[in-house]
Amino acid sequence: MQQQHKSLNSDGLPELMGEAIGSTTAQWPETMRDMVEMFTRHVMKIRPLSEAKARQEAKGLVLELSHHFGGQQVYIARDEKLRLAIRNYCMLKEFDGSNVVGLARRYRLSVPSIYDILKKEKQRQAQRRGKNRA
Repeated sequence: MQQQHKSLNSDGLPELMGEAIGSTTAQWPETMRDMVEMFTRHVMKIRPLSEAKARQEAKGLVLELSHHFGGQQVYIARDEKLRLAIRNYCMLKEFDGSNVVGLARRYRLSVPSIYDILKKEKQRQAQRRGKNRA
């Protein structure tokens, strides 16, 4: 007999996960518990919520990740690598063909470094667009 998945409720979480949000995380895998703690701290920084409400939201986020990516290996770039990728993406978006010196000042890099980054970022985005078409 094939088990059917419950439809997503208005919060975007499967109805079966609603009970898990209110429960303790003691039985959750350690990585998921760590994620709840990290998301709780983050939610409390950005929203004026009590710790209990922030923890409830954090559990919802972790369950949502589990629902979408559960069973898969997911690569998460390290902080610095992600920051550089975002910087390079933004740099290319800001580039207008005549503002290389301004970009060099803003990002505290040499003009040749800016050109090198722009070239690599254009290639990376073109390669990505090619993969999306395939």
